[in-house]
Amino acid sequence: MFDTGPLRHFATQGWLGVLRFLAGERPVYIPDSVERELNGATEHASATRAVLDADWIRVHRSTNPDFVESFSHYADRLFAAGKNLGECGVLAIGQIYKCEVVIDDATPRRIAEEKEFGSRRPSHCCAMRFARRSSRW
Repeated sequence: MFDTGPLRHFATQGWLGVLRFLAGERPVYIPDSVERELNGATEHASATRAVLDADWIRVHRSTNPDFVESFSHYADRLFAAGKNLGECGVLAIGQIYKCEVVIDDATPRRIAEEKEFGSRRPSHCCAMRFARRSSRW
């Protein structure tokens, strides 16, 4: 489950193929809140369109009451000035489905680590290790 920031970075650096290789057989998902953020980002970084067009990245949409409750909890904690809805979706899905999450913002990443729902410290996640080698991270 990927947040907007790491995907936007991979796309703008031309590394989506590398990310696909690193994911291997593991499915790659984004919540619909990340999809909305990426749609908005295409105005400033047209390369992010490649993320939305990638047939191997799936969008997770849910009206499950547990997901909605979890999303609301994280939104109460993180949503500010129209930002962080992607992180809220990633954290909610990580909590509900216990999947690995990739988030580059410190506070949401710390929450994922505290909750221990399939998250890994960035230094142990191959995608984050690779991305951190760039000059932007």
